[in-house]
Amino acid sequence: YLLIQWLLLLGSIYLLVSGVKDHNKRIIIWIMGLIFISSTYFWRLHVERGQVYILNVFLIALSYRLARSNKTALMTLAGLIFGFAVSLRPPLLLFGIPVLFFRKWKLLLGGIIGLPLGIFLPGIQSGHLYWSSYFSAMKIHALAHLGELRMIYSQNQLYNIEGITNWEAAKLPIEDSSLLNLFKYYLRIPLYPYILEIIFLILLVMMLVFIINKKKFTAGMDFVFLWGVLFVFLADFFIPAARYSYNNVIWLPVFALIIISERRLTENRFLLILLSLGLLFSVAFTYYALTPLISDYFILIFSVYYCMKLSEVHAEK
Repeated sequence: YLLIQWLLLLGSIYLLVSGVKDHNKRIIIWIMGLIFISSTYFWRLHVERGQVYILNVFLIALSYRLARSNKTALMTLAGLIFGFAVSLRPPLLLFGIPVLFFRKWKLLLGGIIGLPLGIFLPGIQSGHLYWSSYFSAMKIHALAHLGELRMIYSQNQLYNIEGITNWEAAKLPIEDSSLLNLFKYYLRIPLYPYILEIIFLILLVMMLVFIINKKKFTAGMDFVFLWGVLFVFLADFFIPAARYSYNNVIWLPVFALIIISERRLTENRFLLILLSLGLLFSVAFTYYALTPLISDYFILIFSVYYCMKLSEVHAEK
């Protein structure tokens, strides 16, 4: 399983850079992937906890690589793959917003085909029990996160992955960076799922209105995928369940697409400060318990602000 996770990570980096003509950008993406992803504690935590978020990242990267071809069949296949990915992790459905907004019909058609396939294929073997189990588990996690249910974990088995035993991993400063946790334990403000949903919908509408108010422009696949992944990244913080550091593998496509679409926005000091602080606090993971949470929000703000500025650059053309 460890080998599969590493193959998916390396494969994701390769797919993200394979269609990039700029040699310097390809090198930067490889460095970013191998230093700021694979060498971090959140990647080790991802491996140690047996998470599969890297599979979602791989499917995003594969879909992106196929979509850049501009060939009808491959673009439809790209949408199909992303639709299948949505069935594995429903928040990825938000990727459909920029696809629909920028009228990428071939991608949308593939997604419409791929999503039902992903939903119904598991049902061939297990029927409705597969999805019943999923929604039941999500409900339990939500109740536990709200403090209405106590979950007890056992760590009787001792094992070692990439130099970290599960006992050592349990002592790492693993911080829940979800908004629900932030408001409940740090701001002392009770926040329930429906409130989070309303806030998230308002943010989505505000971002879309921001784009609409700009001059009309033809968005390339880089831009569409960047906004799509950004919406998914943002949604992670609003889900009424714990958001731990292993979710940060989503940084890979976010950073890669930012590097690919870069329009001299790195000259913006505010952007550089946000990115630098986010990466700095990520490196300081083991030194202070709150550093993962601080890092997550700096990177999130950087990503949202970057996309806003990038929209302005596109609109000026």
